[in-house]
Amino acid sequence: MKWFNYLYRESLKHEHPKTVVVCCITRGGRILGTGFNKFKGPNSFGRHAEIDCLNRVTDGYGATAWILRRRADGSVGIAKPCKKCEAALREAGIKRVRYTETMKIEYGEEKYA
Repeated sequence: MKWFNYLYRESLKHEHPKTVVVCCITRGGRILGTGFNKFKGPNSFGRHAEIDCLNRVTDGYGATAWILRRRADGSVGIAKPCKKCEAALREAGIKRVRYTETMKIEYGEEKYA
């Protein structure tokens, strides 16, 4: 849960009329990298948070990715990675992905072999 709290605090540093997605990759209790969704315009995504985060991590093998979606009203929403981000995380050697699912900080989990 501490990583979701960290992600929520980080999400407050970014504004968007609809939603902010933030991802961090951790291993051994340390943050290896943090990334945010990037925007092309007021209502379109340029880059997903998972990809932005992976670009900041040199070695993600065996690590865990944590993903949080914060809506403009401050509530938390479903942040399950899309298929392209899922494939990129798997290719980077990420072992587990945890993401927010509901307005409370509850999470879903995907484990990659």
